[in-house]
Amino acid sequence: MLAWIGEKLAGGFASVGFKLFGSTILQPILNAWANHENIDLEKFRAAAKSTSELAGAVLQANVQFAATKARYALRVLQWWPFRALLLVLLGVSAIHYTAVILDSTPFPTLTLGPWLLPEFGEPHVVGSWGVPTPPPPYDEYEREFLLFFIIAKPVETVASQALRALSAYLERR
Repeated sequence: MLAWIGEKLAGGFASVGFKLFGSTILQPILNAWANHENIDLEKFRAAAKSTSELAGAVLQANVQFAATKARYALRVLQWWPFRALLLVLLGVSAIHYTAVILDSTPFPTLTLGPWLLPEFGEPHVVGSWGVPTPPPPYDEYEREFLLFFIIAKPVETVASQALRALSAYLERR
């Protein structure tokens, strides 16, 4: 019986204590503890929102940078001194590469015989013109330069135009 009275008194004191101090002191603490998960969820939502905004801003900046680089490259390619320099570089490389190939190839020479008719003469002696080949790293550079500008770029241009024409034809059908 005494235990029952003790429980009732303790529960009563707790009830009275909660009524007196609960709304001002305990209630905010209990509410904060109950909303702990909600606070974490809000922090996560804020972090995810800022991360997605940052990713969008980075993507937009990359797109603008790529557009700026493309405009710059187009301006440089259309600038007449660059075109003149490119023409000189291509011309010199093409002439030198052709001279090296011809000097290293045995072919019959043509001479003018009597009555100005062409006749085959002695075959060309390989290396008789004395055209030097570039030193090791530069011979690869020259070859790659010529392959890109004289072979690869025109082939790529023709292929892209053919694909555009084919896609236009297929779209009309």
